[in-house]
Amino acid sequence: MSNRFRSFLLTLALLGASASAFAAPGDLEAVERHCGPPNAESNGTSEVTYQLERTLIYNNGLYLNFQPVAGGWSFTSAWKGNLPITRGQVGARLSCFRDAMQDAATAAQATTEIDPTIAGQTIHPIDASFGIPHLWLIVALVITLLLFLILPSARQRKLARQQSKPIERIYRMPNLDEYIPPSHQLGNGDFD
Repeated sequence: MSNRFRSFLLTLALLGASASAFAAPGDLEAVERHCGPPNAESNGTSEVTYQLERTLIYNNGLYLNFQPVAGGWSFTSAWKGNLPITRGQVGARLSCFRDAMQDAATAAQATTEIDPTIAGQTIHPIDASFGIPHLWLIVALVITLLLFLILPSARQRKLARQQSKPIERIYRMPNLDEYIPPSHQLGNGDFD
């Protein structure tokens, strides 16, 4: 199996694993606590995210991948041999995994309490000065803007008037002197 195809499958597994629930920081510890020590363990770099990755191997070929987050290791993907499997499929194969994920999720919720400095802050009433007068101001500005956009300017009106006037054609009388030479240039004969 090529590395690109395996990376693609790992990406699909990551998306499938994260779609069901968000990972908690204590996933790895919860899995080891509920499922016991793994048959084997490896550390390396993820081919997809290029980050540190820790892999626990259970039941001869079930690979559980974890990546470091603030506060611990979170579950990212699982493989059965060369095939990616979802979080639900891992839970069906290892019931202890399902319990571990629920335990990690409840532990993560318990640790996300409100900071005491934030909890001690008081709520200030919002100044409700925005009201009908400001609304009328906005309406007046919009109407003014529309008038300037819709009504043509004086320059545009002048150009339109010039274009709508009929074109005056000036005809000049041809000067025959330009085309007929004077009589002294005609020659010896007089034509009278």
